[in-house]
Amino acid sequence: MISIKEEIAVPSPPAHVWEVISNPADVVSCISGAELGAAHDDGSFDGTLVVRFGAVRVRFAARVILELAADEREGRLSARGRDGRRATRFAADATFRVVPGDGPGRARVIVSGEITITGKLAALVESGAGTVITRMTTEFSDQLVQRCAGVDLHPARAVGGGGQWQCPG
Repeated sequence: MISIKEEIAVPSPPAHVWEVISNPADVVSCISGAELGAAHDDGSFDGTLVVRFGAVRVRFAARVILELAADEREGRLSARGRDGRRATRFAADATFRVVPGDGPGRARVIVSGEITITGKLAALVESGAGTVITRMTTEFSDQLVQRCAGVDLHPARAVGGGGQWQCPG
């Protein structure tokens, strides 16, 4: 099992950070290799993420459920899916919340979660998880700060209609 515990300082007001982090298209635009797919009638949506483990690139596809509690500025994300070769499955559960930061007009995003991997690529994924999580967290944090500041470095764009979004890059 892979555990994630992160705290991200964002120099923007908590209400604005919540607007960004509670919008799946905005979040996807902060993650290189991520795509937001079609929405489903039950409120879930499809998503994909390409992750590099050294020289190996693995594409994961998932059904994602996002539950938001706007008054508390808290959310829960659950994802279930597998890699593109259907040899490895994963289940991910995470919670996040936006709280006031160290001063006026500042926020912190607190994230915790667990990912369980089973199948052929489990050992590869788990052995490289620390490095990958550090790299992705740093990238996500930088992009989140930029997006909250109003800089749109990697705008999400529609692909093929039907509510699909893709992060260029």
